[in-house]
Amino acid sequence: MPGNLANVVIKSPAARAGAGLLVGLLILGGCAMQTRVVADPVRTEARRTAEFSAIVSTERGDLSLVLDAQTAPQAVAAIRTAMQTQGYDGVTIEWIRPHTEIRTGLPRAAGNLDSELDAVALGLDQQRIEDAGAAMNAIQFELEPAFVRAGAGASVQLREWIATWRRDFDPGFLIGVTRQQINEALGYRYQAGHASRPARRGSVALVQGKPGSTTLALAILLRDQPKRDGCWVVIGKVVSGLELVDSLSIAPRLHPKSFEPLQPTRITRTHVSGPHSD
Repeated sequence: MPGNLANVVIKSPAARAGAGLLVGLLILGGCAMQTRVVADPVRTEARRTAEFSAIVSTERGDLSLVLDAQTAPQAVAAIRTAMQTQGYDGVTIEWIRPHTEIRTGLPRAAGNLDSELDAVALGLDQQRIEDAGAAMNAIQFELEPAFVRAGAGASVQLREWIATWRRDFDPGFLIGVTRQQINEALGYRYQAGHASRPARRGSVALVQGKPGSTTLALAILLRDQPKRDGCWVVIGKVVSGLELVDSLSIAPRLHPKSFEPLQPTRITRTHVSGPHSD
């Protein structure tokens, strides 16, 4: 506190009260500023040490990625190990969609993992079905197809919703239901604490297995894909080489309706370094 302010003699009770309030605000303001200064570097350092750089070299050029262990700790640790032990060497870009996405095959000795996703971090608990039209779309394009695919393995919630729909043929029961609840009925599971990211242009994501599980095959997105938010695990981003991804996406395919390239491009080497620095 400034010395001059501490030495002022205030005779009026009202003035003394006002001065006390002023001093208190100054002290609280100083504490608040000090807290912000201390906390921000801690969060920045945690993020910095969780992120690491990876170079994926292919027959047609290199991709520079930044992957973040806070998004999906188990999966990212497995990917880092696979990259460090040449598990992706020789793996091909086996799925392409023009100007939209490419996907790698699986690294050696890779199995499926449970998806590591946080619905709240993605705001899925706040996204609600607002009207009968949106409810009908959810039934027609998501719930009914998922119920047919799952058969006896359908979740209790999904079975209840389909039974209600087929009894009343009124989609109104879904109004107010959240995107998180829809996804959970489809088989997705969420855990708090993951730094989950949306699926946007430049994202590096894990190719999905069945709902609630993921593989260690990598997908790189060339367009925003918000319908995958909370379904696909995004683990990082492309720092450089997105133009190479675009050229790979338009390579000749086996058939116009196929997503398999005629001559798949091979990954020749992967290199990991870290932590990442901007």
